Amino acid sequence: YGVSEGDIPALVEQGRKALDANAWDQATGLASAASKADPLAAAADLLAGDVANARQDLNAALAAYARAHEKSPADPGIRAALAACHRQRGAAFFLAQQMRPRPKAAADGTPADPAKVAAYDAWFEKNVRGAAREYQQAIELEPDGPFADDDREKLAHLRGLDPATSGANLAAARALFEQGEALRRDARPEEALVRYQ
Repeated sequence: YGVSEGDIPALVEQGRKALDANAWDQATGLASAASKADPLAAAADLLAGDVANARQDLNAALAAYARAHEKSPADPGIRAALAACHRQRGAAFFLAQQMRPRPKAAADGTPADPAKVAAYDAWFEKNVRGAAREYQQAIELEPDGPFADDDREKLAHLRGLDPATSGANLAAARALFEQGEALRRDARPEEALVRYQ
C-alpha cells in the first residue's frame, strides 16, 4: 500500500471493515500500511490490537494496544481496549486452572507423583501472580471504569491464592487495598494507585 499520512483514516476504516468481515490478513495489512504512513498514529495500533484480539492472540493484542496507549495515553477508547486485554489475560488464568487441575491421589490411595505436584505448584504460583498483575494493570488504566469493582474483587481473590501474599501478608494487602479504595472514593486516584501497588 503506497499511502501518505492523510490516507490513515481511510486505511483504518477499511481495516475495520475487513476486521468485521473476518478478513484478518487484509485488516492486518491495512493497519500495517497506516502505521508505516504515520508511525505516531495510535489508530493503526488500535486496529492491529483489535485484529490480534479477534484472532485470540492476546500477547500480540497487548503489544499493539500498549503501543497505541504510548502514542495516545489519554484516549479513553485506547485505555478501555488495553484494560480489556489485561482483563482477558487475567481471566485466562482461571480457565487454565480449570483445564489443568492440581494432581491428586489416585482412587486406590496411591499418592500423586511428587514431581508433577511440584511442577503444578510452580506453574500455579507463577501464573496466579501474572493474573494478578493483569488485573492490577486494568485497575490502573480504568480505576473507575465499568469493570473496576469486579477487577478489584478478582485481584483480591488472586492475591489470596498466591502463597506469597496469603496468610500473614494477606492482612497487610487487604489493609492497603482498603486504603486505596478510600482514597479512590475521595477522588484521589494517584494516591490510591500507590496503595494498590
